[in-house]
Formats: sequence, structure tokens, C-alpha cells
Amino acid sequence: MKRHILLLLVVAMLGSPALAQNTRVKRENAADSTARARVRVDREPRDFLILSHRHLELFEGGEAVQLSVRATGEVSTEGITWISKNPNIVSVDARGLATPLRLGRSTIQAKAADGTLSAPCEVTVTRPNEWGNTNGNESLVIQGNWIYFSNRADEGRLYRVGMDGENLERLSMDVPGNLNATGRWLYYVNGNQTTGQGLVMVSIDGADRVQLTRNSNIRYLRVYKDGTAWYLENANEVFYLATQSRSPMRRKLFDESKPIWSVQVNNEYVFYNRNWEDIEQPRGGGGMFVHSMWRNKLENYLSVNRNTRELIQHPSRNTVYFCVYKVDLVPVETLLDIFSKSPSQPSGWFRLVLSDDEPAQQLREEALRKVATSGSSQSSAADIWMERMARVQKFPLTEEDRIHFISGAWIYYSRGNEFRKIHDDGKYDQSLFTLSPGFGNEVYPGNGQIFRWVDDQTIVRTKTDGRDELRIDVTPGRRE
Repeated sequence: MKRHILLLLVVAMLGSPALAQNTRVKRENAADSTARARVRVDREPRDFLILSHRHLELFEGGEAVQLSVRATGEVSTEGITWISKNPNIVSVDARGLATPLRLGRSTIQAKAADGTLSAPCEVTVTRPNEWGNTNGNESLVIQGNWIYFSNRADEGRLYRVGMDGENLERLSMDVPGNLNATGRWLYYVNGNQTTGQGLVMVSIDGADRVQLTRNSNIRYLRVYKDGTAWYLENANEVFYLATQSRSPMRRKLFDESKPIWSVQVNNEYVFYNRNWEDIEQPRGGGGMFVHSMWRNKLENYLSVNRNTRELIQHPSRNTVYFCVYKVDLVPVETLLDIFSKSPSQPSGWFRLVLSDDEPAQQLREEALRKVATSGSSQSSAADIWMERMARVQKFPLTEEDRIHFISGAWIYYSRGNEFRKIHDDGKYDQSLFTLSPGFGNEVYPGNGQIFRWVDDQTIVRTKTDGRDELRIDVTPGRRE
């Protein structure tokens, strides 16, 4: 036993110097590495040019953006030159003004007189939305690779998140309604009294904010890509606002004697229905009216006593869809409009076509021939109704269906909690997905996809056929 203990002591004594030496070598190597790292840090340049933007999103035909640069250390900003890698896509002048020229990508750098280069600014030039939204009352819109929305998970404040669900960012403390995104600007009606209620425009990165009006009593807002805004104010006044002029020009298009219930606007027409008196109809508005902006002329297609619901327009045609309900409170013989000669009360969805390239053109020409051969030099009221009726087509959806939006040749609608689409020729009706209870109104189109809220923290993105769901968590703080 003693012999074994003695042997172990000898081994330990012989091994200790080696272990100590090995430990000492490791410490010396670590210290040497630290010293070398310190030398490398000390020798790194402290003179930089720093650009105001690391990433920049510009839009074809849109406004230029001013870049700026600051210097650190001994580098001077005197004699700075600006360089665009692809000047045919985005140019940059001697003052750093970046101007989009065509679709594509480029990088911009600043160069000091001593040759010091800034880090590059990545620039993307894309197409802006032609219209800021689809129906004028959205709280979520898509442009490029971004979703802009009123975040239900943060008291409705203005946010954006990437289409891939990354880069969640709060842009403003504003609470946006009637949200539009087109080009470099977001437009909306701010509901946050603390930050300034009314019509507001904010840059897409949240850096710049302009208060356009102080009146928050706006129920509808639609903005064209040139910054021209149309909106409904104080229930019965339709306004036009040129937001991009130095002093935003505001003009009233017209006002109605009774509150307007639903309205749609494009560059040529204002489509709307309104209340019978100062109260709403049993199920929405009444009538179907068309105001031509350039002729300043109003046409009436349906009696105001005929019950209609919210109007939905085609995004690229002078076509509007409307739903008519049967109302037993009013005698049919008193309803003087395009349906006066119908053998039964009409109900369900119809579309009014004012574009000459629509199928209704043939029917319209037939009606005009009847007017021309009626033997009267003046068109009678019946002839006028006949001509207007030729512009209206029945669409195979019922009173119980609700159209949400139109994209391309497809009509997207809900039937109960089932979300569906039907081709605009009335064929190929198909089910897409089930809407979450309490969120049936929260469905939006964009970039050839569909976005919907499923709870207060989650937006779901799908293809237009309902496949390939991506769940996007928008809870503040989880991605920051």
C-alpha cells in the first residue's frame, strides 16, 4: 500500500512542472492574442463618412429624396462627391439628391476629397400603388414588400412589417383609419387626439409627418399616386385635396342634402348611396347615384327608397357593384328608377358598367336605338331609364353575400364565415378559407395575395387561392 502511494507521489512531482509550464504557455498565448487584438483595434481607422440612409425605397415616376452625410475624425465633408453604381436606375446629383429613373436596384456612396468612401446605401426603385387602397376604408394596406397597418396589438397605432413577417416596426403613435399607401407617403385619418386628429400624411419610414386637416369626421379616404385625395367629410360633403402642392389645395366637389351612407371614387366618378332622410335605412343606404366630376353632372339610377348596401368598385374600370334588398315598407309602384318596369322586386347583387369596353355596351347601343326610333325628338323619362338600365347587369350573388374587394377578374366575398371568390363572368365559384369569428371584416388584398386578421396579434397571409398560409405575429417587442 505504501509502495503505491510513493509511486503516485513521484509521478505527481515529475508531472507538475510540465503541467505548470503548459498552463503558463496557454496564459502567455492568450495574453499575446489579446495584445494583438488590441493592436488591431488601435490601428482601425476612426475616420468615417456616415450616410443618412443605409436603405432607401424609391418609386418609379416618384419624388426624389435628399441624402446627407456626416464625417467623424479628420475626414471633411468639403468637396464630397456622390456616386451611383447604376445611374440609369437612380441618379444622384452633387448635393446628394437621389432621383428614381427606372425599376431596379443600385447603391449610392459618398466620397471625400481624400478618397474615404462611405458605406453604401442600398436603393430599390419599385412601382407605387396606383391607388392607396381599394375601397377607402381599410386599416391595412400593402405596397412593395411592406404591410402597413393599424396594429390591434398596440392600441391601433401605425406599424409596418415585412411581407415575410420580419422587421416589425412602429412608425407613429398615430391611430390610422382609412389608410392609404402610395409612393413615399402614407395617408390616413388619425384618431389619436394626443398626436393631432385629422387627415395626415406620413413618410413610409415614419420620419416625416404633415398634418393636412384638423377635422377627423372623415369616413372615407382614397388617394391617387400623384397625391390627389378624395374623401367624405361631415357625412354629406365630398372633397378633393391636392396634397403634393406647396399649399395643399382643398375644394368641395359637392354636398348631398342627406347623409351619404357609402361612397366610392375614381378619377372620373363618385358613386354613392345615401339615407332616406336623416336616419339609416333598415339595411344600409338607399338609391344609387353617380356624380361625374369633369361634367359636374349627377345621374340617379335607383330610387333612394330602394334599399342598398355599401358599394364596391372595380380597381381599374368604371364599374361598381351594389346590393339591392327587398323592402316591403314602400309600395313598388312608387319606386321610379331603372327597375320600375321589372315584373318583380329585384334583389341581390348588380353591377353598373360605365366603361365602353364592358359587355353592357351592346345592350346600351340597343337601348339607344330604341330611343332613336321612338318617334320623339326628346327622350322621355322612360327612355332615359331604359338607357340607364342597359348599363346594369345582374350578378349571381344574393342579399346574404357580402363582397369585400375585387382583384383582377375575381370577386372576393363572404357567405357567413366562409370566404370565397367568383369570376366576374359569374362562373368558377370556390371556397378559400374560414374567417375567424369577430374578424369577418378584416380581409385585405395586396401584391397578388390576401391578408386577414385571425386574432388581435396575428395577421395571416395566403395566396389568392387560399393556399400557403404564413402567420405573422405583430405583438410589439417580440421582433425588436
